[in-house]
Amino acid sequence: MSLTQITQSGIGDQAVSLDKLLHGTPSTNGKFLRANNGADPTFETVDLTSLSASNLTSGTIPNARFPATLPAIGGGSLTGLNASELTSGTIPSGRFGTDTITTTAIASGALPTDVTVASANIVNGTIVDADISGSAAIAQSKIATGNLPSGITVNSSNIVNGSIVDADVNASAAIAGTKINANFGSQNISTTGNLSVGGTITGVTTNTATNIQTNANNNVAPVFKNSSGVEIARLVKAYVNFNGQSSGTNKTIRDSFNVTSVTDQAVGYYQVNFDRAMADSDYSALVTGDLRSPNTRSSGTDCNFYTTQLVRVSSEDNNAQYGQSRADVQILCVCILGNT
Repeated sequence: MSLTQITQSGIGDQAVSLDKLLHGTPSTNGKFLRANNGADPTFETVDLTSLSASNLTSGTIPNARFPATLPAIGGGSLTGLNASELTSGTIPSGRFGTDTITTTAIASGALPTDVTVASANIVNGTIVDADISGSAAIAQSKIATGNLPSGITVNSSNIVNGSIVDADVNASAAIAGTKINANFGSQNISTTGNLSVGGTITGVTTNTATNIQTNANNNVAPVFKNSSGVEIARLVKAYVNFNGQSSGTNKTIRDSFNVTSVTDQAVGYYQVNFDRAMADSDYSALVTGDLRSPNTRSSGTDCNFYTTQLVRVSSEDNNAQYGQSRADVQILCVCILGNT
């Protein structure tokens, strides 16, 4: 029988041993037996450099067929594999190992929407105003407590009414009077310093102050008015209590205001000199004193010379002719009143 006449159906299952089949030799190691379009099969080498997903049927190479270390591809190794040697989409995500991919190997541009960034991945100070959406509406609970940076300003609308206390105001703030509502209602005002007022003062009580000052002209005496603005009193512009019998030209002054000296002009005749000049000579001079000295005769007083700098007064004996019986007295008092 000719071997060419044996058909497939004439051979029993598993009847042909391996040594009866064409198989490789040491020179064909690493090659595979490939059908040759009806001709005798030949041993061929796998060219992985042109291997792509389009050359493989999905699922035809199980994982178990891959060795622990892949053979060289196209005369090289996987360590030298670059993007130009791979067809896009040929390496599924499951084929990547656990090695860390460096940032230089990652393309630039916007991250995919499903990628999240943790706080630790954000460099401090790199987020600027333009990075925050105008509709972000960041909750107050997300803002750190403590002092605001010096570059941040606070408007009045950001301050809760009634929240500023005395300790919040710097001692050297020197708040201008125009910034203060002067209507204190029924509240008492207490100060150990000076109170300077350019207008009208009403209802003032002082417990320890001995001086009340006015910025009015030195020649003008302040007046007192009631709540309706009606003048009810006026301060004297000058007064003096002196001893007309003291020796020397300058008589001894017991008490005075706005009077520098009292000089002797003649017996019973004196000149009262003002410290500050009167605004005019139309003021009123009131003279009184102990007129029983040096005798028990009935005596009187007289003012007969007025200037802005001085006034002259005399003590007279009413029982004698005018100007002929003046007498020095121990106590003589002069009080000056005037509108200006």
